Amino acid sequence: MYHCRLCYVCEYQQKDDCDAGMPMRRHHEEERKRNKTSKLIQGNQEHLKNNSETHQRMKTNRIKHSRLET
Repeated sequence: MYHCRLCYVCEYQQKDDCDAGMPMRRHHEEERKRNKTSKLIQGNQEHLKNNSETHQRMKTNRIKHSRLET
C-alpha cells in the first residue's frame, strides 16, 4: 500500500505527481518561483509606500521652509 506524503513545498498530500498534474520537481520549481515573486512584489510595495511617505515629508518641509523665507 502506498502512503501519501505531505509535500514540503506546497503542503499538499501527494503521491508521485501532484494535483496540478505535473511532476513533483517541476511543481516545486513553479511553487518556489511563485513564492519568490510574491515576496518581491510585497517588498516593492513596501518600498513604494516608504518612498511616498518620504516624498510627502519632503514636500511638507519644503512648504514650511518657503513660508519661513517670506
